Amino acid sequence: MLGAKRCSAFLLVCVTVLAGGSLAAAAQDAFDVGKLPRMPGGKEVFVHQTSTIYTTPATVPQTAEVVGRLLAGAGWQKYVAPFSAQSTDPSLQILSFKKAAQGLSVFITVAPAQANATSVSYTPVAIANDLPFPKGANDIAFDPSKPYLSCVSTDSVDTTAAFFTGELKAAGWKIWSAKEGATAAAVVEKADKGGAYGYYVRDGRQPLLMVLTREDDKTRVELKAVPASLLVAENKGGKPAPESSSNAPAKSSNAPPPPPQKSTADDMIEDMLKQAMQTARDAMAQAQPGAQPPARPPAAAPSSGGTEPPLRAAAASPAPIPVPEGADDVEYDGEDGKLEFSSASSVSSVAAFYRNAMKPLGFREQRSVINRSNMVVLNFTKSGKDITVTVMQMGNKANVTANGEALVTMAAKPGSPKAQAADASDQVTEKDLEAEESAGLPAPTRHTMMAGEQTPFRRELNASVPANLEAVLGFYRRELGKRDWKEQATGAVVKPDQVALSYIAADGPAILTLGRKDGETTVNLKIRMTAEATKAGVVPKPGQGRILFGNPENGEAVVTINKQTVKIAGGVGAQAPNGPSIDVPPGTYKFSFRVGGKPGKSDEMTIGADETWGLLIGPKSALTLQVY
Repeated sequence: MLGAKRCSAFLLVCVTVLAGGSLAAAAQDAFDVGKLPRMPGGKEVFVHQTSTIYTTPATVPQTAEVVGRLLAGAGWQKYVAPFSAQSTDPSLQILSFKKAAQGLSVFITVAPAQANATSVSYTPVAIANDLPFPKGANDIAFDPSKPYLSCVSTDSVDTTAAFFTGELKAAGWKIWSAKEGATAAAVVEKADKGGAYGYYVRDGRQPLLMVLTREDDKTRVELKAVPASLLVAENKGGKPAPESSSNAPAKSSNAPPPPPQKSTADDMIEDMLKQAMQTARDAMAQAQPGAQPPARPPAAAPSSGGTEPPLRAAAASPAPIPVPEGADDVEYDGEDGKLEFSSASSVSSVAAFYRNAMKPLGFREQRSVINRSNMVVLNFTKSGKDITVTVMQMGNKANVTANGEALVTMAAKPGSPKAQAADASDQVTEKDLEAEESAGLPAPTRHTMMAGEQTPFRRELNASVPANLEAVLGFYRRELGKRDWKEQATGAVVKPDQVALSYIAADGPAILTLGRKDGETTVNLKIRMTAEATKAGVVPKPGQGRILFGNPENGEAVVTINKQTVKIAGGVGAQAPNGPSIDVPPGTYKFSFRVGGKPGKSDEMTIGADETWGLLIGPKSALTLQVY
């Protein structure tokens, strides 16, 4: 056992950040957010039906992970905004959840007024256009203002189609078909080997289009609002599309629909949607027993005539991916991640070129439902970054557009905000950087992100500074010298884009690491207070890691880890390091735990050599924090 008088708090996390933003207004008929699950050991700041705020000693990323698991266990499904990059800021996270027709925003940041602990705010959000989420769905992207939904379901195509048809019907939507008297089963057909699609209409709303595709034993879902004119194209039997005023299906008529006019970007999008629908119908037809592949229109002939040889890559490409020989009007925007060009080759030849060229670069193709002779959409992914290549026949040429995060580079346009910021950073000198404190460590006042973490036995600072690396290095050598930190020559790394320096300070060893990212200098500075940790008895044996156990609950907690069973009495180790501890070799450990008579849970933690971690046991989850 360790004496509580050795330190005032077991796990104290202080985070300092400059952040701004606002939360969505709460719905008037909101549910009670004060009854939602919270982080174990959280301290209430304000509790009300429409807003609940509490603090926790955990870091922002740790809090976001645990809160996400707790809410998921209560039936809430997490989603992100579609077609947008997700923030990786370690000091601020905003999470969105939905349960039935109820929305929830979770705002996680630091609270200077609460001793810089991590603050968690729950706020109800009104859902303007609700769409159902399949149970157990992953990769959910949802925009209630469009409305738009994409996700991945583990169910089959027909089960997923039945789910959406039933849920949308309950919400007032009706399935629409160009066929008179068609049933839902006739519109959304079974096609386990291919896909399915369906339209849904409702008075006063734009029609909804559902597209389901089968990939790797999963069903990819896309549900979106589409122009009512799209139903005209589907209405081959003469049934008029819904009126634009209500978008509801009208009575039957034998008059053929007027030919659509194609001149705008919206019209081109409609064309793409029609291509997707035809591909889905083709897939369903082939999935039926004894079915023959549907006849396809011939591909547009290349301008040179005859059979085309495989395309080769041009000797040079302005983009991170190749372009084929003969590409014309090549334009690449590295800041926006967009590549455009035209080719005299056919759509199929250009598509084949990219299928062959992207694989050696490490990209994996994800099947698209748009794969026709006059238009192909290719989806590639690598290390979590995507590229979409759209090849479309335009007259006697193929028009190619590629965009995605994997095409974004630092080649900013001259005069763009990003280029101007980079130029300004290059002009910053050491003398331009003034110091302020964060978690007891120096940091430049000029920063775009700053987060500090502190326990009684360690301090760590992370920051991003809009200045060149040389200026930031000079700043830290100056400020750390003022504190009598001694820079060590052994193991030092000083490069134009990377610095790693070791220091000996009065409180213990320290490490400064600098790098470059997005035109700024990243800072990581950490120090371990060895003397204080030794006095408190939290330093592990040399080469080992130590785990300190805590239990904020009333009942006894039991933890099994590394073939050892540890019992922690209620309230022990929650506010001071007075609980049991064990030393283990460095590595990743799975552990199980239970509190009182509640069912057991399991999790895992990673611990390094000469590190000490706290393991705080809650009723539903366990929290790990580095103490030393």
